[in-house]
Amino acid sequence: MEGLGTELAATPLGKPGKALLVARPGGPNFRAAEVARLAHLAGIVAVVLDG
Repeated sequence: MEGLGTELAATPLGKPGKALLVARPGGPNFRAAEVARLAHLAGIVAVVLDG
């Protein structure tokens, strides 16, 4: 469908070269609070993965 873009948000995930990426097809822009929560979630995931 024309005019429906995909919004993306990304944050580092622990080690260099890794990132957490989320997409919202045709959705609204990510709000600052959502990006902050994504970064917080990525921090928790990085700690769990590094164990």
